[in-house]
Amino acid sequence: MGSAGPEDRLALAEQILIERVAADRGLPDLAEAGFFARRRVQSALAERGRGEPGALAPEDQALLVRYLEATPVPAERYADLARRRAEAVRDLLSQSHAVPPARLAVETAEAPAAPGVALELRAGGAE
Repeated sequence: MGSAGPEDRLALAEQILIERVAADRGLPDLAEAGFFARRRVQSALAERGRGEPGALAPEDQALLVRYLEATPVPAERYADLARRRAEAVRDLLSQSHAVPPARLAVETAEAPAAPGVALELRAGGAE
């Protein structure tokens, strides 16, 4: 079972902002965010979306954190992350240890929990 929780919030919010910038929707309005600082943060997010470092000066990093904290993260994002974590573990077990994928069920937690993957081992055999 994969899970995702509050510890994942900022990373998920950053992904949402990266997607928003990539779609040319820019950053949402934020009080006291100057034009040039906003542009620098937007450029860094675009770079991160392309897999580049997207480094920021400390004052711009602080502005990015404000944007992240102000970005709502829908429950579906947590569920998707939890599912992807569980699938990654399933794929690793299947490829590295020759466990048939059909024997490994992928489940996600109903509510946000601590990030991670919980494994439940069941005896093999016909069902």
